[in-house]
Amino acid sequence: MKKILISLTIILAFAGVASANSVTPAATDAGKRMFGSKGSSAAATDTLIGKLSTGVYAGVNTGALGYAIFTMHKSGTKTYGTTFDSTNIYWIESLQTAAPTGTDSTIFSGWTSM
Repeated sequence: MKKILISLTIILAFAGVASANSVTPAATDAGKRMFGSKGSSAAATDTLIGKLSTGVYAGVNTGALGYAIFTMHKSGTKTYGTTFDSTNIYWIESLQTAAPTGTDSTIFSGWTSM
C-alpha cells in the first residue's frame, strides 16, 4: 500500500501538463519512468518526475483544469485512484483497462473512499 501511495504522489506531478493527455493503463508499462514537459511533444531535456515501482502501472488523464490517475499492481486485484479536486484516495476491486474518463472526482462513482 505504501508503494502505491508513493507512486500516486510521484505521478500527480506528471499531471501538471497544460495540454490534455491520457495514458491507458497496461501491465506491460509496469515500472516505467515518467517524464514531464512544458511543451507539446517529448524532448531530450524533459524532467524525470519519478519511476513506478516494480509491477505497478498507471492510467492518467490530464487537462488544462485538472487530472485523474489510477495505479494498480499487475498481480493485484484492486485499482487505486485520485483526482486534482479530492484529498481522498479511492479504490475498486478490479483492474482498470482504460484511462480515467474525466479529471474530477465524479469519475469515482461506485468506488470506495479511503
